[in-house]
Amino acid sequence: MFPWDKHGYPLSWYGSASIFTDNVAINWSPLLGDIYKTLGSEYEQDWKKDDGTFDWSREYILKEIDTGPTAFIEKQEKLDLATLLTQGSLTGIPNGMLLTENSPAFWHTGFTKNLNDTTIEFSYQFLNAGDGDQLGLWIDDELRFIITGSLVGTEIMMSDIDIFGLTNGEHILSVALHNYGDANASVQVFDFTMLSIPEPSTLYLLCAAVVFSLIAMLLRQKPAC
Repeated sequence: MFPWDKHGYPLSWYGSASIFTDNVAINWSPLLGDIYKTLGSEYEQDWKKDDGTFDWSREYILKEIDTGPTAFIEKQEKLDLATLLTQGSLTGIPNGMLLTENSPAFWHTGFTKNLNDTTIEFSYQFLNAGDGDQLGLWIDDELRFIITGSLVGTEIMMSDIDIFGLTNGEHILSVALHNYGDANASVQVFDFTMLSIPEPSTLYLLCAAVVFSLIAMLLRQKPAC
């Protein structure tokens, strides 16, 4: 095995290299998750001397590269919510809906939950806070968010709903303005965004596939005795 072969290491290298490091070779686990912007470039083999020759005694010594702070890879995707059913006084607005009190107002829409989806973020604003009127959000008829207009005022607010535990597939999202007292409240809800973070299990399967592919390639290249 020569240094110019780069990462085509024999299987025995990973065990030996792990003696000198705490978090690379076989000491690194895919179960740690996809926590680096990059992984392959986090370390480099530094057995090449300044004069261009190689120090064979440093075969298993890896030099850590400063790649900046650790960062999780988070995906954000705006949700284009299609209206399934409405009740009461509603007006479509860019990326959302305006609900006006005249008896309860309901907006039923839907979304698809995929494997790595964790959270739905959204913004809301009471244009008229009312006298106890409440904005509520349900997923599949289960209450997930509720706020009283008189408590938050008329500022634009942002909140989120945890959907990590939902089954993958289609779900119903219902938005409602519940009236209380006089019919004097209105609220707009908009900018629904899906947040996704790859799970460690996803990365583990990917890394396992790469390892098995490397092993198969090395076995094919092994010379016949």
